[in-house]
Amino acid sequence: MDFVGQRIAEIRKKKGLLLKELAGKTGLSSSYLSLLERGKIVPSLKALEKIAQALDVPSFFFLMNDVDRVTENNIVKKDERAVFRLPNACYSLEILTPIFNKGIKRQFDVFYVVLKPKSYLNQVFMVHEADECSIVLSGKVDVLIREERFVLCEGDSIYISSFAPHNYYNGEDQDVSLLCIMAPAVMKNYLKEG
Repeated sequence: MDFVGQRIAEIRKKKGLLLKELAGKTGLSSSYLSLLERGKIVPSLKALEKIAQALDVPSFFFLMNDVDRVTENNIVKKDERAVFRLPNACYSLEILTPIFNKGIKRQFDVFYVVLKPKSYLNQVFMVHEADECSIVLSGKVDVLIREERFVLCEGDSIYISSFAPHNYYNGEDQDVSLLCIMAPAVMKNYLKEG
């Protein structure tokens, strides 16, 4: 449980508070807080609630393990995305979810896809084990699922069940951009994680 004390110290320092100031806000003594931050004592739930209120964080935050915490490793900056652009391909695909973070057990993948005019996303129908939800961010696209054709415009979305043969076609004169979410995560099958 010493990680609880470490977490309290971390937040207190980020907020620029001295132990004495935190003590004043919580009604707990500086010596108690010092022992707590060094992992020498285990706090009561009541003490945790007081500290959480003083630091303006939910009390459960102190009990989260490191895998549950959001860190810089959870963030994918726009210019750091993994991008797939095959030569002469009619689309580009950017992975928006962190793919090499060992601390994250991804349950889904998110892709930003741009499909060029008058082209299919794939030469043949795609089939994969993931359920897929796609949202049209700009443009208009035909979604083909088995023998059915659905026309989606900007803001429209579609849910595609796993193993359903499907494809996307841009019959327009401008690019179409899509946000595609797939669960379970499919990229782990293609990329070896760190």
